[in-house]
Amino acid sequence: LAKNLFSDRRVAWLAVILLAVSPTHWICSARIILEAPLAFFILAGVTAQMVSLRCARAGWLSAAAWALAWWTKYTAIPIWALFQVLMLLAYPRLVRSRPYWFSQAAILALYLPWIFWRISVDGAGFFLFWRSSTEEWLAAAKLLCRPFFWIGAIVSALGVIWLAGRRSRVLPALMRLPWGAANASWIAAALLAVVAVVAFLEPAAFSFRELPWSGETKNVLRQGPVWTYALRMFWFEPITLLGMASVFLLPGSRRVQVLKGLALGGSIAITAWGNYQMRYFLPVIPFWEVLSAGALAFLYWKIHARSAPAAALYAGGWIAWSLLRSGWLVWKIAIPNDVFYY
Repeated sequence: LAKNLFSDRRVAWLAVILLAVSPTHWICSARIILEAPLAFFILAGVTAQMVSLRCARAGWLSAAAWALAWWTKYTAIPIWALFQVLMLLAYPRLVRSRPYWFSQAAILALYLPWIFWRISVDGAGFFLFWRSSTEEWLAAAKLLCRPFFWIGAIVSALGVIWLAGRRSRVLPALMRLPWGAANASWIAAALLAVVAVVAFLEPAAFSFRELPWSGETKNVLRQGPVWTYALRMFWFEPITLLGMASVFLLPGSRRVQVLKGLALGGSIAITAWGNYQMRYFLPVIPFWEVLSAGALAFLYWKIHARSAPAAALYAGGWIAWSLLRSGWLVWKIAIPNDVFYY
């Protein structure tokens, strides 16, 4: 996916390395937890759909991957829906594309057996999900009772409507973002300032001995505070702060803008769900790794134009710090498997 977005094999390898040492990825892959295959199928669906922009046959592979994601866990459905909205906004030609709509219909067709099975189990309760005793429906009903969910849904809908009418002007402006190219050094310095502020306010974010939600038990990754996902970049993979900065400050192609919206929107949706266990964040982690690798490469070359040593120090510092932090958590928590969720 990184190579498809940035056409740079080095960026692709950096993204792979970042995901390979992700503590959340390690922990979820070491246990029978659905988030690891869910993340895989979502990543496969997104990648194949990006490729289908040039090769229509990849759309059927995307449909199969998305259907498997739906089957794995229902949380894939809102991420799929968000991605489709972003793709239709970025590529209006898809609205009139029969292969695109056929592939989307194929996802539903592949999901029908699950729907029929749930109806056989729940009966009419499948349609009256707020009265169902099924865990998935209870979670959905609880989410729909949250005022912030409806506020967010209305704001998002209005934003999509506004952007749909102005996409011919907004998207090209996002792809240029002149302040990103001209002021790369300032952006790099601002990110370091953010790190310094967080280090002052929350020293535990940079400690190799503790996690912020460890409490008094060994259940170090179970239920965290509301800012669990937002501050994950400091405690787990500091380099993903670059990915966050790229969403707001750095330019990118139309495909990159779609991925930015997916990473940010998916993170907001998972946070709004209100269940702050780190494993739930895994499906969007690969997208942050990809954006972080691309953002680091962008800043590196902009700084390199002025000073090669400064560029090497900046990029090397981010990579080393992030790998040390992730590696320590993998060594202390993931490899001993010294973690549980329930």
